[in-house]
Amino acid sequence: MLFNQGMRLGVGQKATVIVAALALLGGFSLFIYGEWGPSIGTAAMGARVGQTVGVALFGISMLMFCGLFAWLDVRVLRDTAPTLRKAQGKQLVRELGTVALNVLVYGGTVVLFLGCIAALDDIFFPGGIFVLLLMVGCVAGFVAYRRYRHRHKATYEFMGDLALLLVLLVMGLVGLTGAVSQGSDVTDDLARGPITINAIASDVQQNHPRGRHRALRQDSITVRYDSEDGQRYYVTISQADWPEAVRQQNDQIFSRVTLYPNSGIFVEAQPWAEGAQVMADHLEVLLPD
Repeated sequence: MLFNQGMRLGVGQKATVIVAALALLGGFSLFIYGEWGPSIGTAAMGARVGQTVGVALFGISMLMFCGLFAWLDVRVLRDTAPTLRKAQGKQLVRELGTVALNVLVYGGTVVLFLGCIAALDDIFFPGGIFVLLLMVGCVAGFVAYRRYRHRHKATYEFMGDLALLLVLLVMGLVGLTGAVSQGSDVTDDLARGPITINAIASDVQQNHPRGRHRALRQDSITVRYDSEDGQRYYVTISQADWPEAVRQQNDQIFSRVTLYPNSGIFVEAQPWAEGAQVMADHLEVLLPD
């Protein structure tokens, strides 16, 4: 809607588009590097820092686009004649009402229908008859409203812009929230440095991304270490780096491991010869089978 009105972008708006696009591309590149880069050693921490910056850049780019489009909307509204502006406001209210009604009817009938299905397991005659009738009513209401909407088609002239702004705002906030959450762990690990523990590798879990996630994430292995003082730590190692991690531990479950505890990054390890003797009392609890 905005650009269909012949609006030309000024120098500042063009610069905003360029900066936001560069932030988006740069953020995506850093995120991919963090996922597919090294997963062990200090280089892995560098990749995690880059990934955190990438997520933050993604959020910033989304908010920049959101701010730009919102400013253009305000500019269009400011240049609109008062009578037309009033008519557009009424149209927007009607569109919002239609959307709210759609969510209420479609969402309400589906949720109620699923609730009835769940309730059938615990309800017997004659309550079951009422639940079945309620399910029939949900289906009938859904179909009737669908036919009504088909006969009285609604136009969404302004909801497109509003939905776009909302999506960009949510994506930007999600990106920044994720960057802050991950960044706090990274910052704490960088400030304190890696720790070294004597531990047993008590659990190994393989992670295989599926579907569209395979293009963004690689196969990895999560290892749980139980230290001699009873603490539990998790590290995630990519499938490509797993042989090196195994080699450093000499294929033993007892090892002296150096890791970043909050970020879950494996740095290095060496066999712990006294592990079986020191943790003999814990083996039955940790490895019952």
